[in-house]
Amino acid sequence: MKKNFVVFAVTALALAGCSAPGEGGASPTVTVTVTASPPSPAPPTSPAAMGEPQTSKSGSTVTVFEHRKGAEPRDPNQEAIDVQVCTPAAPPSAAAEAPVVTNQPWALLDAENRRYTLASSYWTNGEAQPMYPTEEQLAWGDCVRGWIIIQGQAATPMIKVRYTGSNSILEWKLS
Repeated sequence: MKKNFVVFAVTALALAGCSAPGEGGASPTVTVTVTASPPSPAPPTSPAAMGEPQTSKSGSTVTVFEHRKGAEPRDPNQEAIDVQVCTPAAPPSAAAEAPVVTNQPWALLDAENRRYTLASSYWTNGEAQPMYPTEEQLAWGDCVRGWIIIQGQAATPMIKVRYTGSNSILEWKLS
């Protein structure tokens, strides 16, 4: 019964608006309001291509330039990544402390999502110099670049570099 009444009411309103001009009044105006849904978030940029900078949640620009498998002849499992971190030009707030960079957030990933992290010991790695700092405080707007030695697995191909610092997870695809 309610359904028939609603259909009748809608039909009556529609017909009321169909009277000919001059037949007793103005035609009703129908206004349609369309509310746009919020834009969907941009797709993640990870994994980026080698050499492509990404921005961490802290505003730092992070880039991986190169990956070398077998970076140390005396230990064929050691691999090296050439990375750079640049801090924002200005602090995000007056109370913000100067940023500290470290080699701890870096890892290589294989196709089975195994993570390979910093080598606990390494040789001179003459081909991978200068080394990225183990920990260093930077000035705002400063950059640091260097090589990080990862204890990989000679027989296992790595597919990604991962950075998990500054409340961010950034990745680069290895070719």
